[in-house]
Amino acid sequence: MCGIFGSLYNDNEDNKNIDYSKILNSIVHRGPDDQLIKNYTISNKENLSKKILTFGFVRLSIIDLSKDGCQPMYSNDKRYRIIFNGEIYNYLEIKKELEIKGYFFKTKTDTEVLLYAWVEWGLKCLKKVVGMFAFAIFDSKKNKLILARDAFGIKPLFYYYDKTTINFSSELPFLLKFKKKKENLNTQAIYDYFVYGDYDHNNETFYNNIYQLLPGHFISFNLDCIKSPKQRIWWKPNIEDKKISYIDATKKLRSLFLESIKIHLRSDVPLGVLLSGGIDSSAIASAVKFLNPKQELHTFSYIASEDKISEEKYVDIINKDLNATSHKLKIQDFDEIDKDIDDLILKQGEPFGGTSIYAGYRLYKMVKEKGFKVILEGQGADEILAGYSGYPGQRLLSLIETKGFLKAHDYSKKYAKTHHCNYFFTWKSLAVLLFSDKILNFIYKLKNYFLNDFYINHEPEWINKNYLKKKFIKFKKNKNILNKKYKGNRVKEAMINSITRNNLPALLRHSDRNSMAFSIESRVPFLTLPIVNFLLSLPEEYLISDDGLGKKIFRDAMRGIVSEEILNRKDKIGFATPEKKWFVENKEKIKKILMESKNIAILNKDKLLKNLDNMVDPKKPLDLRIWRYLNFTLWNKII
Repeated sequence: MCGIFGSLYNDNEDNKNIDYSKILNSIVHRGPDDQLIKNYTISNKENLSKKILTFGFVRLSIIDLSKDGCQPMYSNDKRYRIIFNGEIYNYLEIKKELEIKGYFFKTKTDTEVLLYAWVEWGLKCLKKVVGMFAFAIFDSKKNKLILARDAFGIKPLFYYYDKTTINFSSELPFLLKFKKKKENLNTQAIYDYFVYGDYDHNNETFYNNIYQLLPGHFISFNLDCIKSPKQRIWWKPNIEDKKISYIDATKKLRSLFLESIKIHLRSDVPLGVLLSGGIDSSAIASAVKFLNPKQELHTFSYIASEDKISEEKYVDIINKDLNATSHKLKIQDFDEIDKDIDDLILKQGEPFGGTSIYAGYRLYKMVKEKGFKVILEGQGADEILAGYSGYPGQRLLSLIETKGFLKAHDYSKKYAKTHHCNYFFTWKSLAVLLFSDKILNFIYKLKNYFLNDFYINHEPEWINKNYLKKKFIKFKKNKNILNKKYKGNRVKEAMINSITRNNLPALLRHSDRNSMAFSIESRVPFLTLPIVNFLLSLPEEYLISDDGLGKKIFRDAMRGIVSEEILNRKDKIGFATPEKKWFVENKEKIKKILMESKNIAILNKDKLLKNLDNMVDPKKPLDLRIWRYLNFTLWNKII
C-alpha cells in the first residue's frame, strides 16, 4: 500500500527544474515509511532524441516490512520496472504457481509476485489476482508504459498527457503541481455535481484534460511517439445464469466469503474492523472471529449523536457476541467539521457528496491514534448483494417481463409492507426507469405528489443557464439505458451499473482518501472477482426475497456466524450524520462563507443565497445542493 507517481518529459531544462522530492511530500501521507525516486533515460531509435521517465514511490509497509519492499522494483533481466499501489491477497498462491514455472524470488513481497505474474501472463494475470491495485509497468524493450487499475477501482490512478508529456499519480492534487498554470475546470462535471450530485461516474474529473483510469481498465503508452491511446477494458461484470439450487448457492457464497476474509487477514502489522452495526460490517467482524476464535478483535465505530440514526445498539450486540474491544467515535456538532474541513477537502481531492464522508475521516483518524495500520470494511456489499432498498423498480420490471403484472402487483404489496412505504413506491420507481425526462416532468407538473420522491429540477433558478448553454452543457442526467439482453435480469443490470458507475466508484474514493489521509490501509473483502462473478450468476430471487428484502442469500449464508438480530435487520442507516440539524443551526455561518466566496460562472450566487432559507428550512427535507455548493466553494479556494 502506498502512493505512486510517474512523469515523462523530453530531456531538457524543463525536466531538470522539477523538484520531485518536494512534490513527493504532497502524497507522503499515503506512505510515510519509505520513499524513492528513480529516473530512466529513454532513447528514441528513430530520431535519436532522449526522454526522461521518472518513477516516484512512497511506501506504507504492510507485507515484508524490510527494505526489500521498496519500489520501483526490477525484473531480473532489468527489462520490466514496476511501481504498485495496493495489496495482492493471494500472492502466496500465485507465487507457488510461478515457482513451479522456474521463477526465483528475492523478496517476500506481493509486488515482486505481481511483477513476475505480468512477465509470465501479461494482462491475463490480472484476472488471476485477488486484490486491489493501481500500478505502472515500464517495458524497456518495447518502450511502453502500461497503467492498470483493479476491477472495482479500489485504488486510484489519475493521469494527463500531451504530445511530449505524461504524468500520472495516486492523487489528483499531486498532478496539479506539474502544471505551470491552473488547469481549467470541467463545466459539465461541475453541473452534474451541483444539480444531480454525480461524480466519479466516468473517466472525467473536475479538471479538463485530467482523467482517472476507470475500474477494470488499462492504458498503454508508446513512449517513442505519444499519441491518444484509449482506455481499454480488461474486466467488466457480466450476467451468466448458472443452474444451482438455493441451498448449494448459499453454501458456495459462505465458502467464498470466508475464504476472502481469510486471505484479507494476511498482514505483518495489526489490523481491525470498521463496524457500523449493519449486516455487512457485522459479517466481516463475525467471520474474523469465526476463523480465528482466539484472535484479539478490535472494532471501530462511528456513533451518530441523534438516537433515530444511531446504530449503537447493534454495534454493542456484535461486540458483546465476539468479545471484541470496541472503539467508538461521536461527533457532537458542526464546529468539529469546521475545524477539519480544509484538510478533509484537500485529502479527498475533489468535491464530494455529504458530511457522512467526514464521519469516515474522523473514524480513520481514531484508528491511527489507536496504533492500527490495516482495517477491513464492508464497502461494496450493498452494490453486489442488491442491498439498499432492493432496487424496487428493477425487480418489478423483471417480474413483469418474466411472470406478468399480477405477480408484480403482489410483489408491490409485500414490498410496501416490508419497507413501511406506499404501495405505489415500486411503481414510481419503475416509471423513472421507463419514461423520459420530458414525460416525467409532465407527470410531475400534472400530479406533483406522485413523483415527488424522484423529481429532479434540471434547471434550478440559481444556475447560470445562458453561460452553460454557451458551454454546450447537457441539461439532463445520464440515465442508464435498459438493455434488451438483460430482460428478466433488471436487478442484476442495476447492480452492474452500481458497481461500475452509479455508487461504488464514489464510495471507494471516499474510503481510499480518508484511510490514506492517516496512512491506513483499507481492505474491502466483499470486492473480489470470485464473489462478484458468482453473485451475478444467480437468479434474482436468490438475491431479493419475495417481500422485497435485499441480501437474501447472504443473510442465509451467514446463519450461525452472525447474530440473528443483525441478520434480520430491515433498515439501512450507514454513516448517517445529523446534517439537517447542523445546517439549520449554522445557517448564518454558511451564508457568510458563501457570500465571501469568489464568483463561479456556472452559478448565480444572489439567487442561491435567496434560496438558502428554503434549502435549510427546519420544516422541510434538507436540500443537499447547499452542501455541494459549500463544498465546491471551499474546494475551489483550497486546491
